[in-house]
Amino acid sequence: MKKKNTAGKYIKIVIYLLAISSLFALAGKFAAADVIHLKNGDKISGVVSLKDGMVTVKPPYTEKLLIGFKEIQKIDITRGKDTEELALIKDEALQKACAEKINEADYPNAGHVTLYKEENYVYNEDHTVVTESRSIIKVLKERSLDAANYVRSFKKEEESIEIVHARSVSADGIVSNLRNDAVKHTDKYLAYPMYDKVKILQFSVPEVKIGSIIDVKIITKSYKADCLNPLTYRQYFMSYEPVKFSRFTIKYPKSLKNIKYKKYFTPEESVKINETATGETVIASYEKSDIPDFIDEPMMPPFSYFAPNVKFVQKFKLNDIAANLKERIAPKTALSDKMKSDLAEMIKDCKTAKEKAAKIYAYLSTNIKNVEVESTIDDFRPNDAARVYSEKYASLFDRSVLLYSFLKEAGLECDIYFGTNQNSYKFDEDMMSVYDFDNILVGCGKDFLYADSEYYPYGVIPESYKDNKYFKVFGGGGLFEIARDKFERSFTDDLLTLDISPDARTVFHLQEFAHGSSDPSFRAGYKNLKPIKRKQSFEQTASSIANGGQLIGYTLTDVENHNEKQGCTIDFESPNYVSKLGDMYMLVPVPLSSIYTGFVSKEDRKYDLFFDNFNLDSVSVSIKLPEGYKVKYLPQSIEKSNEYFRISLKLKYDEKKNEVTFTRNNETLKKIVPVANFKKLKDLFESSATLKKERIILEKAAAEKGK
Repeated sequence: MKKKNTAGKYIKIVIYLLAISSLFALAGKFAAADVIHLKNGDKISGVVSLKDGMVTVKPPYTEKLLIGFKEIQKIDITRGKDTEELALIKDEALQKACAEKINEADYPNAGHVTLYKEENYVYNEDHTVVTESRSIIKVLKERSLDAANYVRSFKKEEESIEIVHARSVSADGIVSNLRNDAVKHTDKYLAYPMYDKVKILQFSVPEVKIGSIIDVKIITKSYKADCLNPLTYRQYFMSYEPVKFSRFTIKYPKSLKNIKYKKYFTPEESVKINETATGETVIASYEKSDIPDFIDEPMMPPFSYFAPNVKFVQKFKLNDIAANLKERIAPKTALSDKMKSDLAEMIKDCKTAKEKAAKIYAYLSTNIKNVEVESTIDDFRPNDAARVYSEKYASLFDRSVLLYSFLKEAGLECDIYFGTNQNSYKFDEDMMSVYDFDNILVGCGKDFLYADSEYYPYGVIPESYKDNKYFKVFGGGGLFEIARDKFERSFTDDLLTLDISPDARTVFHLQEFAHGSSDPSFRAGYKNLKPIKRKQSFEQTASSIANGGQLIGYTLTDVENHNEKQGCTIDFESPNYVSKLGDMYMLVPVPLSSIYTGFVSKEDRKYDLFFDNFNLDSVSVSIKLPEGYKVKYLPQSIEKSNEYFRISLKLKYDEKKNEVTFTRNNETLKKIVPVANFKKLKDLFESSATLKKERIILEKAAAEKGK
């Protein structure tokens, strides 16, 4: 048999690839993917290059691949232009945006102006969703140069992203296009194989400078919508940067009967609406022009509380959502023989149901690492409890399912609860979808457990979960609120003792203990600090309480022991706390007596004021006076309140103990203060802040004066 001469073919490929490499220097940008045709019939699309005598291809879904010459049948190369002239581009939206005259003086606070923004949302007959997004902006200030950087996460198996174009336009009309080899795809959770389901798309639009125009168009194709992944979209007509034109369009089949939409704006907000039905398709379009830049204010509510917007949802009954979640979670709760054996060992000495639950909770908190993986109810695909237990790490959602699995196996009454998060958005039950529920708790008996138990003691729920709506996965029923008494108030209790010596040297002893959800925050903060950083933290506390405060020593409770309150003690001294005026002493303002008024410093505001939590502030200060001295002047106590906030600042002098005590108890009563009542809150805080200007004056006692 005569041997085929393939050398000539390989030489042709090499010459061809050498030609490609020379073209890289000239072009460098690929308008579409190159394609390698393999002899076995397979095709690989991506960016093809020649390096060190090897053919490489970079597909969008993985890292670079090396291909041997002998495997290649042919290569199709698509060439584009790295730069081109704006005048030659036939794109009406871009040409119109570039022709827009922007007077920077009209936008003194803006980093950039969005010239054109469009979102097209298409729900197909096969229930897949395609989103086409485009934005054209003009950079005005240096801070907006970051607008050239694009980062987007997407699910590997359920979504795909196509970059239609990403380009900049210079002041003299030169368009610089994004190169394919400048696009990066990385795995977001590569370190955690159970969650390695998300990719990150990253790129930077080239040649962006102040004065440049950035034009990016992206098409995203998503999973099939269903009960746990419904069609849900909200478009805001307000922006942190000014917008010249914004349009949102949604298209869906007329046969889809469970689509609802709601407009959260008034006619005065000038949103142009066009709602039509053509053939079998419903089209709804919303446009708004000349949206001014939004100036943030202290303690703003989440955007959905005040920004004009329109929301579309594909409505499903709550019972159907719960049933689908039950179907998804139930098969994953089986325990392995090893888990059952460990469970028996855990609870062997427990007599009550609560003792069993607390043992299980504590064991999982110390043996299963919590990993910061984005978890939302819509894309939650629980891992097998046995695998989670074996891998020794889990997301909050998987930790919750694992905890539920152990409690159920132990014969305890339990369920999984999903809840809203009204610290992030305003909940409207009429427009409810599964996306509204991104909080998760495990109920056991009368207790509610937060499975991020690495720092949270048994039965302590984050205070931000308060006043949310919840539903059970397995027990059925409608929405309900968890009683407020189930939430331990979150606060730090400070007890400060001062000992003033006759030479005006003052020694301070501070005890600080955390309660409620402040306890895990305290634990987390100190657990991960190196000893030197802990010391520096305490030194900073000393100097903030007393000018020139010098740390003497400190102690810290065991951050790993969940059976005791987390806290610390700090001892420090200062020669500057007391000023001597002849026979009298004048103390600097009472420590820890100041009231923060920064968020009410302006005379008025445009938006409601929003407290994240129902804060409770508790402080106790005991000042032991120097022997032979008594109080000459004691500032008046302050006790004021309205329906939104309560302030209590009490001073008391005990002549027998020759001691002054100060207690501070401030409490949030309502989370939202309407803008119409802002002045009422402002007056409360500013009138209560006068104590920090006051001084305690000491004088010699009568017997001392006669000496």
